[in-house]
Amino acid sequence: MLNMAKRAKRGGIGAKILSGTFRPDRENPELDIPDDPAYPRKPQEIQGKGRIYWHRHIKDMVDSGKVHKGNVETFTRFCMLQTQFYKLYEDVQENGWSERQPNGARKIRTEAKA
Repeated sequence: MLNMAKRAKRGGIGAKILSGTFRPDRENPELDIPDDPAYPRKPQEIQGKGRIYWHRHIKDMVDSGKVHKGNVETFTRFCMLQTQFYKLYEDVQENGWSERQPNGARKIRTEAKA
């Protein structure tokens, strides 16, 4: 019969910090990737072209002081509007658009089609 001693459960980083045995040089770098606190993360609700706009402009906007913790929600909404704008733009390019005439008749304009 094998002699299998029970091992004590290993504590997490918090237990190591409390006991004074935490060594950052020995921690798994894949688990402890710090976020850059200077730049906010992209919210999940931003998709499509808005996501591209976010990644392209957020660092410049934060560095220039135009976006900060107090108004990052406004920039998020703007990126979501970018997504809607490009969806509508592509739809107009594909199908044209329609207008209501003063007499209530509907006029389909196809000038936008290339």
